Amino acid sequence: MTRILYYIILVPLSYLPFWFLYRVSSFFCIILYHIIGYRKKVVLTNIQNSFPEKTDKEHKAIMDAFYKHFCDIFIETLKAFSLTKKQAAIRFTVANNEVLERLYANKKHVVLVLGHYNNWEWLALCGQIGTPHKSIGFYTPLKDKFFNEKLRQSRERFGMTTVPTSDPKMMFEEMQERPSMMYFGSDQSPRKSQKCYWTMFLNQETGVQFGAEKIASKVDAAVVFGKISKVKRGHYHLEYKLLCENPKEVVTGTITKLHVQALEEIIKENPQYWLWSHRRWKHKRPESEPLN
Repeated sequence: MTRILYYIILVPLSYLPFWFLYRVSSFFCIILYHIIGYRKKVVLTNIQNSFPEKTDKEHKAIMDAFYKHFCDIFIETLKAFSLTKKQAAIRFTVANNEVLERLYANKKHVVLVLGHYNNWEWLALCGQIGTPHKSIGFYTPLKDKFFNEKLRQSRERFGMTTVPTSDPKMMFEEMQERPSMMYFGSDQSPRKSQKCYWTMFLNQETGVQFGAEKIASKVDAAVVFGKISKVKRGHYHLEYKLLCENPKEVVTGTITKLHVQALEEIIKENPQYWLWSHRRWKHKRPESEPLN
């Protein structure tokens, strides 16, 4: 069934022009938001708790804009199956590759932290273009092996290497080839059993995974934040911000605090572009854990 869906529907749709696909997105938004009400309560609650100073009207405006953008992301992810490198270079530009070039010249690995903000899928696809480092992205394998493989192939078309989160050994093997840049989603909710860093994020006590900081310290990789801005529909701009060049010289928690603050800053600028449908605050801080 998945093979039929992929070859008969998804791939042919991905070859349609952007102007048509965005009309599909607008129609899909009406169905998903106004008729089905997909995770509407979760989205509104997350926005209200994050911005208590805003009015109900402002909360509703953020939610309206979020669903429009969310449907665009779905369509753009579909388009990624057939996006050419020439199209990618036009639609996903980078501001300051010199940040990475200097680190590469110094044979420095990089941990790139980002959030589910704007089009993170296109970053996975286009991030290798013009980047001197070997790009390594982590993913959680899907249960459907066929679609998991097709999605992995799509993300690797322009040079990225993807590694399952369950196989960190594979990541270290890939890093032997040349200085590498590893991609980390800094807004993933940690599992209940995980030791995490508790801090204030968007007005709420939030547990943050230590993964990016641990890997950076282990391999002495510079930590860089990836800020993705939406220029207009279907066009994004990436800017690199160096957070910490020598992670072994700072105290535990410093790097995590820095990338959480960087993400919070861009969300506050344009909140509609974050993934509000994610149940980010499903865990509460244990009394035994300090709030940093």
